Amino acid sequence: MRAAERSTGRGGRGGRAAVDTVGEKMLLGLLGPLDQVPVVAITPARLRERAFDHRTGFLLSQVDGASSLEMIIDVSGMTRVEALKGLNKLIEEGVLKLRRPARR
Repeated sequence: MRAAERSTGRGGRGGRAAVDTVGEKMLLGLLGPLDQVPVVAITPARLRERAFDHRTGFLLSQVDGASSLEMIIDVSGMTRVEALKGLNKLIEEGVLKLRRPARR
């Protein structure tokens, strides 16, 4: 198995891949469609009061009101499960909210 397959939980059998698949399905159930667009739900002042680890901070830095969850996950450099966990945490804490993408 290639390193990329191990880190994403794809490819191979059992073990980590199975755990990541279950975790991913659970998180997708919580978040809903990945075409939704996250937006910051708190004021800049409240945002500055918060302490974020470097991964969560990076995910938050990608929230521009136009990029979908899928786009942010793709550029994160994290496994899908790690990125989904971080985004879900930000939503649960009220830092982010999700909106449907604009129709074209």
